[in-house]
Amino acid sequence: LLSAISVLNHIAIGFQKTEVQFKLKEVLYIQAQIYGELGYSVERNKCALMFRQLDLQYPASICPPLMTL
Repeated sequence: LLSAISVLNHIAIGFQKTEVQFKLKEVLYIQAQIYGELGYSVERNKCALMFRQLDLQYPASICPPLMTL
């Protein structure tokens, strides 16, 4: 799971550069879930806060739905 976090960090950087906010929100959500599973509450909360800030700027109602894994 930790290696997945590293991959997701690289993906998030790409979405930030290309300004694809709804995809960045998906990455942050998944990261928060993984950190929660691993018991890393500080990192989980950081991702959750970033997700919430983006969600306020770009509400889910105007973004495409989350992809299913």
